[in-house]
Amino acid sequence: MSDLHQSLHYSTRRVVTFQVGAVLLAAIGFYFSQELSAAIAAICGGVISVVSTLQLSYSVRKASAMAATDPTASMRTLYVGAVQRFVAVLLMFGIAIANLKLQPLALFAGFALGQAGYFFSAHQMNKKEKGS
Repeated sequence: MSDLHQSLHYSTRRVVTFQVGAVLLAAIGFYFSQELSAAIAAICGGVISVVSTLQLSYSVRKASAMAATDPTASMRTLYVGAVQRFVAVLLMFGIAIANLKLQPLALFAGFALGQAGYFFSAHQMNKKEKGS
């Protein structure tokens, strides 16, 4: 595994760890303030967020592998990956709300906190790289 792929793997693991931590806090909050079904919905929202992160990681890894030989294909891969993530998130929300009948507020809160974990970890890693 190259240094770039190893760094991406480490970064992805760190981001997912932050996301899982944020989602677990949301689930605990919903469990104690509402009920178990709300906590399950929050966890499902977090799973949607984590799946999106893993899809992004896969797209970036794939694009970086082809960047040296074909930069245009690399950019195309990133754009296609963005569309795939958007569609996947919409589908997963649709399934969670329509088929599984999960509570929308808790579902969206879990997703939002998962995304907040993503941005917080990215901010922390950026600060670390700058030496602050």
